[in-house]
Amino acid sequence: MKKLYAIAILLILSGCADHINEKQGTYINVIPVTYSFSINSQNDEIVKNKLDTFIRQHGLKNKKGHWKISIYKDDIKEQEVKYQQLLGEFGYTLTQIKTVELQHKPYFLVTVSFMTQQIEYQICGYEQIDYYGSNNIGCYTENNRWHSMVNPKNAM
Repeated sequence: MKKLYAIAILLILSGCADHINEKQGTYINVIPVTYSFSINSQNDEIVKNKLDTFIRQHGLKNKKGHWKISIYKDDIKEQEVKYQQLLGEFGYTLTQIKTVELQHKPYFLVTVSFMTQQIEYQICGYEQIDYYGSNNIGCYTENNRWHSMVNPKNAM
């Protein structure tokens, strides 16, 4: 009889306990992104306008990343210096610019690529009545912490 009372008390007490998920840290995904365009013109004004439009269209000004310029071998030195100067006007240094010599003659004489990384945060669900604790606790706090580490100028 004592065992029956003990089991009944344990069942009553465990039935009243609220289930809350354990705290889990958030996660981030780092995704490599490449933007590129090709051009046949060697006219400085056309190249500068195309590069300016490309940088503004994709929001690449002052963005961290690396430029890769693929140039056909016949006029690589002249073109390399021109593109380095143009990218220097947008605030990029020579350490961020890599030039590659193309051996075979492609359709486009120059291909310019910008490689950077995009960071994707975990999406947090809203707490709901009668479902408290079913979502990750601290999800917003963790996202804000990662966001402030990646973009300190936008810290909350």
